Amino acid sequence: MPDKNLMQHDGEGVQRIGATRGIPARVTETRPLTGISRRYADLRVRPKLMVLHNLFFLLLAFLVYVAVMDSAEPRIREARAREMTLILNAFSVHSLESEQTALRPYDIRTGTAGDFGLPDEAISWMNRYPGRIWQRQPSSEHLYKLIPSSNRFYRLTLPTSFYADVLRHLRWTLLHALGANYALTVHVLE
Repeated sequence: MPDKNLMQHDGEGVQRIGATRGIPARVTETRPLTGISRRYADLRVRPKLMVLHNLFFLLLAFLVYVAVMDSAEPRIREARAREMTLILNAFSVHSLESEQTALRPYDIRTGTAGDFGLPDEAISWMNRYPGRIWQRQPSSEHLYKLIPSSNRFYRLTLPTSFYADVLRHLRWTLLHALGANYALTVHVLE
């Protein structure tokens, strides 16, 4: 009586039913798991769900963080550039007769060159170009201006650290919110 689990193929020999044709038998055999995959396979259902939950939450937290920061950082940089432009425009038209109320939040001060510790090259530059703004370095937080027909110097403080502090605060707030969300979720699931 012929074996019911064998099939004859066009003269190519016998092949077991369900076996993939043309692939050697050693490839279709399952290999034992090793490393992390073995450890994960040995876990019971609840610990597997906990591992999957943690991985999913880490991925979700990373994506939320990147999405929020990618959206917020350019807007904050634009706001900083816009405010700096407005400050420079307001300070450039500032004169003895103008009110200081618009520039008061930026710590505008009046004094002599010695009061502000201005170097000689800054004083000579401002005497050559009265009414123009001088800055020690492009990243310096102070702007200086000599008002024409007077010996009064004005110093204005730019809010350079304000926007960096806003970004730092946003990062920490977002990380704390995501961490609290994770802790609350783990607490509820336990």
